[in-house]
Amino acid sequence: SNLRLVVGIVFVFAVAGIMLLGTRIYIHNSMPPAVVTVGSAPVYSGPSISYFRQYDLFAASEIYIVQEQDEWRRFVTANNQQGWIQADQISLVTIK
Repeated sequence: SNLRLVVGIVFVFAVAGIMLLGTRIYIHNSMPPAVVTVGSAPVYSGPSISYFRQYDLFAASEIYIVQEQDEWRRFVTANNQQGWIQADQISLVTIK
């Protein structure tokens, strides 16, 4: 019946929402959040300016730190962009 179809669709969307929320909670708990604090920060493919410059992140861009190497931080964004950024161009965000 139509009621069974509606209940099934609502259930699928509820499960999908819970999965997305769980992923967001996992990211916050496992990778420290940070924001870009300069107007434009170049992102490299490795931890040095001698690596390929991939793109720029702009002020207030949110990232999640996954690795540290000297003055470089490897990160991922919420939409899965990745790269290396210089540590002095970001600030860690403390969540209380």
